[in-house]
Amino acid sequence: MNSEVVGRASAVVRGDQVWWRFSCLGARLAAVVAGLLGGTPGEASGGWEVVTAASGLRAEVITASDAGLRFTLATAPDVGAFELRLAPWGVAGVLGDAAGELLAVLPVMVELSARVGEFTTLGGRLLRFAVPRLALCA
Repeated sequence: MNSEVVGRASAVVRGDQVWWRFSCLGARLAAVVAGLLGGTPGEASGGWEVVTAASGLRAEVITASDAGLRFTLATAPDVGAFELRLAPWGVAGVLGDAAGELLAVLPVMVELSARVGEFTTLGGRLLRFAVPRLALCA
């Protein structure tokens, strides 16, 4: 397993769906991610990006802090590690009582997913955002 950080992952909302965005260091890695999860690689500021409609990601979490996770894709661990920031929720906010278990048994296989969250501002504007979810795999 290659634990060198090669990119970042984030969940983004498009319409009523959550999509996964991978920011990668190079075109080759972006093509690998697109081949595994779908989507089309494209140039982005500072590197390459793939946006995929994959609803969930099976991953192996190799490090965790309250701010986020470092993980490899279960289907291609040798491509390197991705960072997933969990602000403002943090690991405890995403996992609740299971946070302690996760931190104690690393590395661990998980299913990363997200849901659409929303609220209306005092000015009446509807804001939508991705709320990360993480389930420990058996």
